[in-house]
Amino acid sequence: MELLGRLFDSCGINCVLDVGAHHGEFALQLRELGYRGRIVSFEPIRATYTILEEKARSDKQWQVVCLALGAQDGEKEMKRYKGTVFNSFLSSNSFAANRFGASTDLEGIEVVKVRRLDRIISECTDGIDEPRVFLKLDTQGWDLEVLEGAGDVLGGIDGIQTELAVKHCYDGMPSYLHALARLESLAFELAGVFSVAASKDGLSLIEVDCVLVASSARKAIAGSSAPAREHV
Repeated sequence: MELLGRLFDSCGINCVLDVGAHHGEFALQLRELGYRGRIVSFEPIRATYTILEEKARSDKQWQVVCLALGAQDGEKEMKRYKGTVFNSFLSSNSFAANRFGASTDLEGIEVVKVRRLDRIISECTDGIDEPRVFLKLDTQGWDLEVLEGAGDVLGGIDGIQTELAVKHCYDGMPSYLHALARLESLAFELAGVFSVAASKDGLSLIEVDCVLVASSARKAIAGSSAPAREHV
């Protein structure tokens, strides 16, 4: 989280889009870090969203939305697993079952609403005079679909955190090398990589969180003094 503090400070982040919020763990970590700006958390599974909504109830700067993000508007079937952090549009595989056990057992399917980010970002930043946006993605193999739905608004995003797969826990999820190449093509530079899950012996990575900064944001910082830390 120290890297996020520096990034938020340097870029003057005042709006965080928390996509795949689960129970609000990331948002709560940001509050512990000292960030006091707006957070908009997206969680499409109704039971999980209910817990998230309760966590955010007393925080006026924390908005929650029962919605998934993707490349197209519409509705889509999401798989609900015993371990709710594994909920995904994708099917878990035998590797996930061997590593994480019953947590990846399928418990049901829920139809959820899906929206493109470029269709709703104006609602997320409404009332912020000069939005400086950080996009956090944790969608269990669906992060690139969210980016495809961002369209031109990616030009207004200063930083991204995305969870990437070194070993695949779901069928059809992109590799970390493919995802990083795509993010680089969108003019984001890698700032940090952090282990999320590893093999039982700790010697083989399974998933990593990657923090990236927009090239345009870095150039703006280099060309002027860093903004005051008003929101962190």
